[in-house]
Order: sequence, then structure tokens, then C-alpha cells
Amino acid sequence: MTLTEQVRRSVPPRLSLRKVSLRTKLVASVLALVFAALTLISAASTYALHSYLIGRMDVQLKSFAETSITLAPTSYEVVVPPDYLAAVKSVSGVGEIAAGGKLADDQLPPLLTGVDAINAHADKPYTVRSINGQYMWRVLVVRLQNDDVLHVAERMTGISEVIARLVWVDFLVGAAC
Repeated sequence: MTLTEQVRRSVPPRLSLRKVSLRTKLVASVLALVFAALTLISAASTYALHSYLIGRMDVQLKSFAETSITLAPTSYEVVVPPDYLAAVKSVSGVGEIAAGGKLADDQLPPLLTGVDAINAHADKPYTVRSINGQYMWRVLVVRLQNDDVLHVAERMTGISEVIARLVWVDFLVGAAC
């Protein structure tokens, strides 16, 4: 008896796998690989699109803040687009809020107060939920020369809807394959 025959006899036969044809095994393997590839592509494209949209939103917030700061000394009023918020407040939180669209106070993001909280987030966009938790907001806090604080925020509903649609499309395409 040769060594290979001894090994074959020592390994218990798996009758269920031996009865399945090689063609069926290959098709199942290919389907598993296609599923894994589609899942990886879907996750990577969702992450890449989300990062890109957040980056664009940050650029828009910085541009809006710069425009607001430039126009602040003049007598012009800054028009706030829908889904935006602009507020000039003192460090203690006293000041005016201008929100675009028709949003209740609890649908707006909580604005930072206190020197430590403001300095920790100054000039760096961050994401926060609205007071009632219904919306996500991207907020930028800028310290002004007169020690007031400019809060500029944009509601993230557009990004959430785009990402949700992409996930559904990926799911439907994956299910169709």
C-alpha cells in the first residue's frame, strides 16, 4: 500500500460533498466570489462617495463662512440658503440665528458655547445631530476678530439621500446578478 492510499483511507470520506458534481462546486465558488467582489465594490464606492460629498460640503461651508465674514462689516445682510444655518453669537451663546427654510428650533443643531468647546472645534467642520435627533448637520465654527463666534451649518439630508440611493442600487444590481 502506498503512502497516498494510506492517507486517503485515514481521511473519513465526506459523502455529501463527493456526490456533488464538480460543475456545481465550480458554479457555487464563482457565485461566492462574485458576491464578495460586489460587496467589496459596493462598500468602497459608498465610502468614496460619502467622503467626496463631505469634502465638498466642507468647502461650501468654508466659502459661505468667508463670504459672511467679508460682508459682516458692511451693511449687507447675508441670505441663508435652504438647509443652511448661520449664527453670530458671543462665546457664552448670546446672539442671533438665521436658518434657511422652515425649521423648528429643535431641528437645528446645538451651537457650541464656552471657550474650551469653541476652541476645540474652531475652523474644523464636524458632524452633529439636531437637538431632536431628526437631522444630521455639518457645522463649522469660526472665531471672529471681535471675539464673537460665527456658526455656519448645512443640513446633510442631501448626502444621506444620495448614499441611501446608492446602497439600494448596489443591492438591486447585486440581487439581479
